[in-house]
Parts: sequence; structure tokens; C-alpha cells
Amino acid sequence: MEIQQLLQQFLELLEKERTLLIESAKDYELAKALDNIRDKKIDLLQQLDQYELKDFKEHQELLEKIEEASDNNAKLALNNMIFIEKMFEAIFEEEKKYDKSGSISNQSKNIINKKV
Repeated sequence: MEIQQLLQQFLELLEKERTLLIESAKDYELAKALDNIRDKKIDLLQQLDQYELKDFKEHQELLEKIEEASDNNAKLALNNMIFIEKMFEAIFEEEKKYDKSGSISNQSKNIINKKV
């Protein structure tokens, strides 16, 4: 497959990923679709890896669109993670800890370490 087609497919996947990142907070099935897109992106990247750097020079505009879409998707994914973290903070009480002076401080945990 030609490099132009591979890059265009990658950009289209990024656009689908963006839509799913926006909608996935509402529907678990969309999260599965995001996994599917990730797998397709990996496949395309493996195909693109077979080209040399010089082969990409004539596709600079498309590469810039891909970089911008990728950055936007990363920001959306981060915002989703922050939203989920805030939801957990609202639902679960933070653990209280006493220091040596007897003062109470909240032991902050992130979503990875949270007890359910």
C-alpha cells in the first residue's frame, strides 16, 4: 500500500478515535471500539515503519494534520482520565491519616491505588 494511503488511513482513524473519546464516557461499547482503533493504528504504524524518512518528506502537510489530531486526542484522553478521577474522589471518602502532632491530613490516592 502506498505511503499516502497509509497516512490518510491513520488520520481517519485519529478522527474516529476523537469522536469515540468524546462519546466513550457515556457508553462502554465505545470503549471497546477505541481498543479496536488502537489495534488498527498499531498495524498502520508497523506498515509505515517499513518506509524510510525521506519517503515522508512529500507528505508534510498530512503529517502535520496527523500530529495535530494525535495531540488533540491525547488531550481528550487526559481530560477523560481527570474526569474519572474526580468522580472517584466524589464517590469514595479519602483516607484520613494522623501525623505526629495529632493533626489530621487526607491521604491522597490516585485512581490506580484506590480501594473499592
